[in-house]
Amino acid sequence: MGEEVKEGGATVRDLLLRFCKVQQQRVTQYNRLHEGFRRYLQSREESQFIQCLSDSTKAFSEISAAVIAIEATLRKESHAHDVADILRRVQEGERDKLRLTLSLQALKRVHAFRGFSWQRDNEGNEVDHECGVHGTDITERMGSLNLMGSVSVSGVGPGGNSEPSEQEYKMAVGEATQHLEKAVIRINDELEEIRYMIADLEGE
Repeated sequence: MGEEVKEGGATVRDLLLRFCKVQQQRVTQYNRLHEGFRRYLQSREESQFIQCLSDSTKAFSEISAAVIAIEATLRKESHAHDVADILRRVQEGERDKLRLTLSLQALKRVHAFRGFSWQRDNEGNEVDHECGVHGTDITERMGSLNLMGSVSVSGVGPGGNSEPSEQEYKMAVGEATQHLEKAVIRINDELEEIRYMIADLEGE
């Protein structure tokens, strides 16, 4: 893999370093999202978390667009297609990671606010809470990103399916957690390969 000049004078190394910078921005935004969710569970302030979701939507969209642009530039050079493929795999892994992260947050959110029927009192009354777990703007915003998959968060799943039982909830959380961990491992493996490439290019 050579260091031929790209459009605007950017080399493969330049583009990979640019990608690493963008990827760090993604890490920072994840930290903000996790912190926003943690605060939401503590304070139950919907408006703040809605703003956090809005900010995350914009940030992740801009980050993805930046990575896609870098990938497109790399694909203009035949010798850099393998590098572009790595960026594509990172993007695919990040897509899965974000989807699973939001799915887990949705499940944990309903559970934290006692939104499942098996969490209610013996008379079948819902425990009072201020956040309106069922059908809130937060659920809509999460769903609008197509990140929720088929996870039920409001007592009734897609197609009118009933809510998960306690055992099904635990299994869903466990399965989503495992898939999330696998996605993170895949991403980290690709990022490690990129770091090796940068080191090789710097040594040429």
